[in-house]
Amino acid sequence: MPLTAQHTFFQHNGVSNTLPGATDATLALPFQWMTHLDRKLVNATELLHTATVPPHQLTHRFAIPNGAAPAFHRHDFQRPTLGADPAGALLAPQSPAYRLFDLLSVKPWGHGQALGGRVPGKVNINMLWDQDPTTGRSQVFDALLLANGAVPAGNGFLATDLTTIWTNLRQTRTPGFPNVGSTVHETGAPTDDRPFRALGSPMLAADGTTVLTAAGLNDTIFRPRTSTDTLSLFQRVDAGNTLHPYQSWEPLRKVFNNLTTTTDCYLVAFTIGYFEVPPSSVIPGNDPPFGVALNKVPRLGREVYNVVPGDMRAKYVGVVDRTQIGVDNAGNQVGPSWFADSYSAVQAAATASIEFSTPYLDGVAVTLSAGSYLRIGTGDAASGYGDGEWVTVTAATPNAATGTTVATISPVPPATQVRSHPAGSPVSNIFLRNPGPQAGFNVNDPRYKGVLPFVTKVEPTLP
Repeated sequence: MPLTAQHTFFQHNGVSNTLPGATDATLALPFQWMTHLDRKLVNATELLHTATVPPHQLTHRFAIPNGAAPAFHRHDFQRPTLGADPAGALLAPQSPAYRLFDLLSVKPWGHGQALGGRVPGKVNINMLWDQDPTTGRSQVFDALLLANGAVPAGNGFLATDLTTIWTNLRQTRTPGFPNVGSTVHETGAPTDDRPFRALGSPMLAADGTTVLTAAGLNDTIFRPRTSTDTLSLFQRVDAGNTLHPYQSWEPLRKVFNNLTTTTDCYLVAFTIGYFEVPPSSVIPGNDPPFGVALNKVPRLGREVYNVVPGDMRAKYVGVVDRTQIGVDNAGNQVGPSWFADSYSAVQAAATASIEFSTPYLDGVAVTLSAGSYLRIGTGDAASGYGDGEWVTVTAATPNAATGTTVATISPVPPATQVRSHPAGSPVSNIFLRNPGPQAGFNVNDPRYKGVLPFVTKVEPTLP
């Protein structure tokens, strides 16, 4: 009888002290563990490993006996058809469950970025068009997934995995790459282009019963690799299909926080030219007034010029950032906006205090003064959704050592007290919404510097 109790602490339960060379009566190799994340989530894709069975079925569904090859992970969200699903199957195309991921998010990981605030640096997956002749992949795509330009360099996936993902992404999105064709949503033909849509895109028409053409899982980043594949586009697999699901989903988990399906920043160019407007004596009916409402537009004649045609044209180029469209407490467009992350909760009271990361604009800390306004929360409480509200700053004290600002706040009439807000709520100088047409618009007005951060006139090059 040994002097110490027999145990398997600090090792897997098995019949020997060392891992067997192959699956035996107690251990399956490669080793399959039950994913249990006792930490903050990297992003919502980690919920793919959430158990979707009653607690008493958890261990039963985790490993289902199947002779020499037991079936694992039949309990989690990525395999909704428990037991009989094909190897590698994930969210079922006929199920709308995937749309949940459009409503779930984690706090942005960037310093000072708040949940519900502006998050810079996202890449529109539909705008990946470059292709490096050496790797055969998009350089932007590689920048999103690689660490220091090398594989693995901290990644669990290989360069071959990235090539497979990029090839299938390009093929499912734009079969005629680099040429753009009609989309499946326009023609209904499954072989046409299929741009990526948001995870929450509707599956039904406004009547609530008509299924939209080509709508569903295949429109999203959860789409299968090919039309006949059961693996997701961003899912990797090894030769023996033995990867643990958490390893298999690593590429999507890494890129999920940095992808979007919309573009909010544009380069706009336009040219102003001067042309004769021949009268009705030259072109019958070509007299003012003109206007869309009148269903009448002028028919132009010769271009006006000074020395050579085109020398009086004026061309302008500007950058438009739609993420900066929003209003202040008076409903006017705000200049460059900032968002901060609150470190303390706010209790409902006539006077309250809030601590948040000190905001910066163009590398300079924003100084708040008494009488200025802050927007706290998301949505608009006054309209019946969310807890967003305007508050008045009565005092603000920045702390350079902690990088935070503590502000004393009071409600904006007619409110009599500040609402409650949890820690992590966004704090900003802007309420993101469309302010509508702007009378007297001027590109030099500081209010529009956020929306139009860059505008310049391009001088013509004369022959």
